[in-house]
Amino acid sequence: MLSERAWLLLHGEKIGMPMFIADSTDSTISTASCDIAFENCGKTPAEAILWVVELTISDSHIEPPSLEIYTTKVTDKRYGQTPFPIGPGRLGWARATGFISPADRDAYFAGKKFLWLCGVARYCDVFKRKTHFLGNRLEEHETRICLVYHKFTKAPGGSWALGGPEGCNRAR
Repeated sequence: MLSERAWLLLHGEKIGMPMFIADSTDSTISTASCDIAFENCGKTPAEAILWVVELTISDSHIEPPSLEIYTTKVTDKRYGQTPFPIGPGRLGWARATGFISPADRDAYFAGKKFLWLCGVARYCDVFKRKTHFLGNRLEEHETRICLVYHKFTKAPGGSWALGGPEGCNRAR
C-alpha cells in the first residue's frame, strides 16, 4: 500500500524567490513572503488537512531559529483550513509569510543573518485507513521542509538549499 498511497513532496522548481514588503503604516515591521508548491508524487489523491509554512530570520545558516512549526496541531485556530484534494501529479500551492523587523531585514541584506523557510504539510490519502494505535483516528501523513536561502553576493537573487537538523526535511 505504501507504493500506492499519496506522497506530497516539495516541488524544487516551484519555490519562489523571497520578497520583502515594508509596512506603510508601521515602520517597525516588514513582511517577507514566497510561494511554494507541494506535488503529489503518489498514485492516489491526497486530502490536504494542514499547510503551515513560515519565513524567519536566523543568525545561523545551519540552524533555523525555531522548530516549533513541526508541532503545530490541526486544531490550532491560526491554521484552520478546509481539507482539499490534490490529485496524482498535481500541485498544491502555499504562501510562506513572515514578519521581519527592519533591523533583521537589513542584517539579512548585509549578509549577517539568514532567511529560513520551514513548514509542514499534513494530509491523508484516499485509503483513509483507521488504526487502533491512533485511537481509531485516520492515519495522517506528513511532509516537513526546512530550507535556507543562499543570497548571491555579486548579483541579485539566490537559491534555496536544504537545511536544518536531521528530520527537518522528510516525508512519512
